[in-house]
Amino acid sequence: MSTFKKFKKLKSVLSELPGVKTYKEFDILIEIGYHQEQGCPLTMKQLTLLEVASQATVRRYLKHLVRDGMVKKIVAVNDHRSVVLKLTNATIKMLSNHL
Repeated sequence: MSTFKKFKKLKSVLSELPGVKTYKEFDILIEIGYHQEQGCPLTMKQLTLLEVASQATVRRYLKHLVRDGMVKKIVAVNDHRSVVLKLTNATIKMLSNHL
């Protein structure tokens, strides 16, 4: 299978993911999930430093992902001023099923 045929297939799978409306939302979910899987969940500041998008864009998309129940914000244990971002179990299962 050619490289671009694989990319087109990946693009079609992305459009089938419920709740994921844009590539930016997908990028944000992948970054949060990757760091969560590594055992070091991201804060909002860390997510914006990864340069997935501008801070305003990340905040806007994150607001939608939290509202839709795909991401949850948890107050950090060691610093109550900070919020940790985690994927919900339903989101992890949904993404795993489409892998």
